[in-house]
Amino acid sequence: MKFWKISGVLLILSLVAFAGIEIFFGGEEAEDAQKTIDALKVEVAAKDALVAQYEERIGTLEEQLVALQREQEEAVLVYAEQTDRLETLLLSGAKAYKVGDSMYTYVVENGEVTLTGYIGSEEKVSVPDTIDGKRVVRIGKETFRETAVLEVVVPSTVTYIDWFAFYGCFGLRNVTLPTSVTRIEYGAFEGCSSSLTVHCEKDSYAEKYAKSYGLAVETE
Repeated sequence: MKFWKISGVLLILSLVAFAGIEIFFGGEEAEDAQKTIDALKVEVAAKDALVAQYEERIGTLEEQLVALQREQEEAVLVYAEQTDRLETLLLSGAKAYKVGDSMYTYVVENGEVTLTGYIGSEEKVSVPDTIDGKRVVRIGKETFRETAVLEVVVPSTVTYIDWFAFYGCFGLRNVTLPTSVTRIEYGAFEGCSSSLTVHCEKDSYAEKYAKSYGLAVETE
């Protein structure tokens, strides 16, 4: 940096000045010059310390910026993957249902709704109990796969949670399951947070399932 060059030049000039005063004047003049040089050294050291602080702060900000850019890139990739999956589901004949900032894809079988996909930015999600006047009874295979949900509340209309329904939801911390749920397939919560807690009623199927998979349980 230019500041370092300037500091060095000032120090050299000060030393030269002191040497000249020592030779031509000596005594008190040399002592005064030494004091001036010492004061200048202190001032330079203080400025050097300030520059070091600024450089450290700039380095920290640059690291934070890189981390944010990486997070944004990862979020864009996840969103793109979810969008592609939803488009595939829609092309296969699934319907779309939007509620708030969330969108679900679903199919209707025998007058009942099975969710097949989800995309949204909400961290706390309450799964709808009805869509177009029809009961939501099933959370289908990979419906919430690798989404950013932190908390999910499943309604009392749901009886079945399919394979890998919440697979890879790394941030999922809490899921509330009603007594109506009587079947949860393998890997429904595979790859979720190690701190995932299942909230359910005592002696319910959900409690037995959670304990069999070593998940934390809180009963009402």
